[in-house]
Amino acid sequence: MKIKCSKNRNFEENLDGMKRPERVLNEDLPLAINVNLGPYCNLSCSYCFANGGDYGTITRAMDESYAEKIFSLIKKNYNKNTGLRLEYFGGEPLMNFKVLSHINDWLDPRLDEMGIKLIKRISTNMTCMTEEILEFFKNNDFIISVSIDGGREVQNKQRAFKNGEGSFDIILENMRKIKEACPDTKTVARMTYHDPGDDLVENVRLLSDTGVFDYISIYPSISAWMDKEHSFKLRMIDNITNLIDEYGNLLEDFPNLKGILEFDQIISQLVHRKSSIHHCRAGTAYFTFSPDEKIVPCHRLAGDKRFSLDEITFLDEWNESAYDNETCRDCRAVSICGGGCRHEHFIATGSLNKPNPDVCLYQTSLLDGILKNYHMFDHKDYDNSLEELSYLFTNCGRQVV
Repeated sequence: MKIKCSKNRNFEENLDGMKRPERVLNEDLPLAINVNLGPYCNLSCSYCFANGGDYGTITRAMDESYAEKIFSLIKKNYNKNTGLRLEYFGGEPLMNFKVLSHINDWLDPRLDEMGIKLIKRISTNMTCMTEEILEFFKNNDFIISVSIDGGREVQNKQRAFKNGEGSFDIILENMRKIKEACPDTKTVARMTYHDPGDDLVENVRLLSDTGVFDYISIYPSISAWMDKEHSFKLRMIDNITNLIDEYGNLLEDFPNLKGILEFDQIISQLVHRKSSIHHCRAGTAYFTFSPDEKIVPCHRLAGDKRFSLDEITFLDEWNESAYDNETCRDCRAVSICGGGCRHEHFIATGSLNKPNPDVCLYQTSLLDGILKNYHMFDHKDYDNSLEELSYLFTNCGRQVV
């Protein structure tokens, strides 16, 4: 049976009813460039995967000359039929605000002249705020993703300043300023779940109650997920599934909360009958550009010479479909998770395409929890939400068919 998709590409439907692409081409996808502005950070997060911001090898920050270098990357790789997403990252990107502002102001008119549909996003700890920064966000349309792990107690325990002082109150104060100055700006609370001893439901409630975040995104910390014993990971999964059980109540209790991204992505795929091809777009349409002038297929790999590229290059190994993966193809969650995070596979198994069984259990638990509780949130409007949701994630979402 042949199924017609966009641009007349054919997809096979296998015996399980799952659609499998013959080949995925990066020109079908929006180009997404993660701009790593520099290695500096003012926090001392207990689980930092970036070695404090410099990834162990990055020794300098971007300067204003990088605006032209980024523009060159865009011109060489941008497809006029798709959009462009720029993600500003670090370290803490607002510690290099002068260069961020220059790159933004230099690029915007040139991209506009080219007719490029641009989406801009920043991942920040939101501890740096001046009137100039506030005016910048007021005058520029950014999705703001804020690294905050829960209420005051959890945030101050896991994401303290280098002098040991807590960061929660200053983040909340700065976010209130953002919401007052630019109320239409989309804001995401990016929670890193690190300690299953913390009440996840309660911490989501505490963040929702602040009223300054439109969405919440939750993901286990890499260090806890990869290094801890199996029982520890099972407790993390139990707490995530408990949160799914409470999701419908959370949406009712906090009308300002538009959703938890990881849950909504699954629900939206089910509603629209969309199957994931990959877990994310790394190596096919999403790349990170760092001050060392190297390009890597994922922001987590900044500075890693094993994955460094001189140019944006379509990477076959990163493009392997989950349906071509012997481990994944018969899994009930494959059409939702898309085969899992390749970075996590690599650090756990030494292979980009050999899944970590614990991550597989996590993904199937997410799906099972959503299916069990679907009646709790089937009133939520998911019409046309899948594309919008994809841009709220750091990794530019998942490609689906």
